[in-house]
Amino acid sequence: MAAETFVKPLRALTWPDAASADWALVLQCAAGDEEACARLVTDHQRMVYQLALHLLGDPQEALDVSQEVFLRVFRTLAQFRGQSTLRTWIYRIVVNQASNRQRWWRRRRRAQQVALDEHTATHGELAEVRSFAQPDSVLQQHEAAARVGARSTACRSISARSLCCARSTG
Repeated sequence: MAAETFVKPLRALTWPDAASADWALVLQCAAGDEEACARLVTDHQRMVYQLALHLLGDPQEALDVSQEVFLRVFRTLAQFRGQSTLRTWIYRIVVNQASNRQRWWRRRRRAQQVALDEHTATHGELAEVRSFAQPDSVLQQHEAAARVGARSTACRSISARSLCCARSTG
């Protein structure tokens, strides 16, 4: 007689089975609860940053990608179907965002970019640092230039008319 093997029937996991705490957090965030959103970031920010740093190799890029990841998470949270854990879903977003960032830098020839600190160390500081003009003074300069331009256009048309009139009467 052959030994019979019994296989336990597998039922599909639902959110309450997978992680009820994550499910509650997702629902609260989708409802606009700021504390829940802050908790989501707190729970996952270390994993997001570490993974981005591992994939990109640059701490500043990893911080940028981390921000983009959480923006993407909050924008698409309503589309989250729960077919994986929340952590896995966020993990996948990090991988995609890091890949997009690498592709973006390849197109812009990241290797040829020079950091500002390196540039100033090599070439020195600017001889003369210009102070930035106040927005109001810039606006006044543009308005004055527009008025002068309008007057000169009017003067040209008046001069042209007077020349035409002088020729026809002369």
